[in-house]
Amino acid sequence: QQQQQQQQQQPPSSDPSTVGLDWDILLLFNPGIGHVHLQKDWKPTLDLLFHHDHHPIPKDGPLLLFTAHSWLDAQRDAACLQSSLQQDNKNNNNNNAPIVYQENPWASRIHYEDPLQTTADGSVHRVRPNHYYHIVHQPSYDQKQ
Repeated sequence: QQQQQQQQQQPPSSDPSTVGLDWDILLLFNPGIGHVHLQKDWKPTLDLLFHHDHHPIPKDGPLLLFTAHSWLDAQRDAACLQSSLQQDNKNNNNNNAPIVYQENPWASRIHYEDPLQTTADGSVHRVRPNHYYHIVHQPSYDQKQ
């Protein structure tokens, strides 16, 4: 019983090689993966999602849902996703789906000023949580073989 309690007190491993990808959908709400200050921090997660060298891939191919605060945010994230998918294609994973964000009809109607960024013309960058979305359909394991 004491050994079982010790095992329960152990924090989960943060080693990506020990993480299984046994899931059907992953939701990333406004992650900012393409933002200049966040790209480096998101790289290990994107590598885990798109570069399956040592990870079990779900048989049905998982769905990845990304949302973005604004069109600018969506375009930055799309460029980052496209880059990750192109790297995946170099590994013969054949995921050629284009990255096209759509306006989310269920997004919040509340607008905020982005305190960290202005637009190219110096105006305020206005954001809405989950304003745009994109779904990445990961190919199934059978398609990658």
